[in-house]
Amino acid sequence: MVMQKRAWAEIDTNVLAENFRAVRATTSKKILAMVKANAYGHGAVEASRIFMREGASMLGVACVDEVAQLRKNGIDASILIVGSVPHTELADAIRLHAVLSVSSLEEATAISREAEKQKKLASVHIKVDTGMTRLGFSAWETEKAKKVFALPGIRVEGVFSHLACADDPEENITKSQYAAYKQFVQAIQGEGLLQHICSSTGIFRFPAMHCGMVRPGICLYGENPMPEGMGGPNLREAMTVRATVARVASVPAGTCVGYGATYTAEKPMQVATVMIGYGDGIFRALSNRGSVILRGKRVPIIGRICMDQLMVDATGTGAKAGDVATIRGREGDLCITTKETAELLDTISYELFCAIGERIPRIYV
Repeated sequence: MVMQKRAWAEIDTNVLAENFRAVRATTSKKILAMVKANAYGHGAVEASRIFMREGASMLGVACVDEVAQLRKNGIDASILIVGSVPHTELADAIRLHAVLSVSSLEEATAISREAEKQKKLASVHIKVDTGMTRLGFSAWETEKAKKVFALPGIRVEGVFSHLACADDPEENITKSQYAAYKQFVQAIQGEGLLQHICSSTGIFRFPAMHCGMVRPGICLYGENPMPEGMGGPNLREAMTVRATVARVASVPAGTCVGYGATYTAEKPMQVATVMIGYGDGIFRALSNRGSVILRGKRVPIIGRICMDQLMVDATGTGAKAGDVATIRGREGDLCITTKETAELLDTISYELFCAIGERIPRIYV
């Protein structure tokens, strides 16, 4: 353990690098490393530096503010904004040399006007909606898409789409999407453009769809994206979340714990208060369901998780104030994975990674 504060997240930089290499071992194509949402909670600046050092050709973000953060910290890589940019933010996006996604002719026209105003050439990737129904030209809007090439101030650099069901054991939808994508590319005469459609699952499951570039996201941070029972890469989670024990109280049977008195001690026990809560991204739904690792033992969370603390049954652990509890990650031979916690909450690990709040410092080890 590297330090002790109220609570913190340790990010293993070697693991981030190893996970990137697992992608590189799977493809010979260019790699766009997704670092949106603060690199899925891992810290966008540091993660970007690691991925660029490992050979990423581009970085991917969701909005202009994320580009600004990277530029402010000296990241001069090519950065694609995969989402839509409001017209009011186009000036900043072009000034920051962001590569922009284009989902409509109207959007492209607005980019063209701003690029002309700044006397710059804006690089764009045309996005095609092949079945996600989120963003992009519809697959049949090829004539509109072709008009983007003629707009002044724009350089069309790439064309991309997004697979909606890559993790579905059935492959029909994915194959249909890929066919629609390739037909769109051919129709707009975009064979010479940088093409990309595969994110994490597609990278490992559909190598024939790698095109010219792939877009790894969750796999870089340690989640095996393959469907259950289909194997997958050897990845490790890079984030471990820890927090300090503030107090250990010996209480008699009948003592209630936490808001709403949802837990009552059935016998004399020790209750440890750990300084982390839902205000830090530890979901309240883990109340009376989740667990932490304390003094080499896995112990249950008892009572409702508070905004800034949670309580655990520390009976028999020998715990004392100042000890460190592992909320997620490994301690010795024990491990609480993000995937395990996500399954308990009926959600996905992406949400839990991104939920770790800003007041939790990221410590790079």
